[in-house]
Amino acid sequence: MEKIDVTIGNRTIPLVIRKSVLAKRISLRMSAAKNSVVLTLPRRSSLATGIQFLNSKSAWVLANTEENSVITITDGTTLPILGKPYTIKRMDGRGISHLNPETSQLIVYCLPEFVSRRVKDFLKKLLCEECTKIGREFAHTLGKRITKVVTSKASSRWGTCNANGVLSFNWLLVFAPKAILEYVIAHETAHLKEMNHSPKFWMVVEKLYPDTTLARKWLKNNGHMLHKYE
Repeated sequence: MEKIDVTIGNRTIPLVIRKSVLAKRISLRMSAAKNSVVLTLPRRSSLATGIQFLNSKSAWVLANTEENSVITITDGTTLPILGKPYTIKRMDGRGISHLNPETSQLIVYCLPEFVSRRVKDFLKKLLCEECTKIGREFAHTLGKRITKVVTSKASSRWGTCNANGVLSFNWLLVFAPKAILEYVIAHETAHLKEMNHSPKFWMVVEKLYPDTTLARKWLKNNGHMLHKYE
């Protein structure tokens, strides 16, 4: 795997180049974890041919990377939080960060330079509380018990579950629609009963969350967009 920067139009695009013995044709996709494009080449294809293909898809690349550009979290930024838009409102003095549903504002008390950190800390805590509440309800349905719920740093995985009953969720899920978050929680909670991805496992997931197919499709098509809030 190789990483380079390429210029398309007037923009510099991070490009990840992969050689694959299984690939039958050149393909492009957005990276799930980074604001970059992944170019997959069959083993016998040259990089020059790959770059030619990339340039032929410049409109797609610009549209997707622009859409996926990093969002600056600061005073006045509007964020989707569990499916609802909230605008960040920084306040002077001391106070507890909170959501105000009436004004659709996320209120944070801090100096201007600490807005991003304060907002992220609040959202990670909010997500953890939401995942704990929903996860325990799902676990009760299965006759199982969750020992702990934590949030993780951004990665290519949305959640994990270990044999000790500890569930971990990617904090960026706080920016997803609530229904999608519920699917990921159902997926990880189902591992308390089936620590695999067998047909039995998927039956457990669908018992907890019937719209599994739609949720998986949403994550496949839109999951990379959540990384713009990193």
